[in-house]
Amino acid sequence: MVIPTDRSQRIRELIKDLFRSSTVQSSLKQRLQLLNPLLRGWGNFYRHARGAKAVFSALDDYVWKTIRRWLMKKHRPAFMKDLRKRYAWRKPCGRGYSWSDGGMMPYRLSRLRVDHF
Repeated sequence: MVIPTDRSQRIRELIKDLFRSSTVQSSLKQRLQLLNPLLRGWGNFYRHARGAKAVFSALDDYVWKTIRRWLMKKHRPAFMKDLRKRYAWRKPCGRGYSWSDGGMMPYRLSRLRVDHF
């Protein structure tokens, strides 16, 4: 089984809907509480598919960029470093950072164990 393109496109649309401009009055934590179960369920369903790791990594990148755009609309900071000070969590290995609010971070699909049958 391979992840159908229309299914990965549909999950992208759902992610985009959660972070529309009309939702900027919500907190990032509230948005993540809606997003994480969606990602976790979708990932568990497709984790047995061929090429899942690549699709999961691409979706993680999409989620990161979508949240960044949403935060930029919400706060209109002069610099990206202002957003990082407020919402970024530095990864322990020192490679990059993740968005965080109130201890809640986006679910990382790329960290999900992929099994092939």
